[in-house]
Amino acid sequence: VNSSNVAAAQYLHKTQKLILQYLDGSFYAYDSVAEHEAIRFVQHMSKGTFVWDYLRIRGTRLGHKKPYHKVGGFVEL
Repeated sequence: VNSSNVAAAQYLHKTQKLILQYLDGSFYAYDSVAEHEAIRFVQHMSKGTFVWDYLRIRGTRLGHKKPYHKVGGFVEL
């Protein structure tokens, strides 16, 4: 991932989770992310803009459009 905020990403098709690792080392899993949204994330020029436009509520500190939770890392497949 080429981003000033997102270090890496993993999409879990079966559970429709998008797991993001941020540059600070934290991992968050976003639930209810459809496959077409995950593809849009991959194709989006700015990963940070995607996060604010599709996963979070721009201009808020805690507002999210998708349910999320902090996780310990990526899921081994």
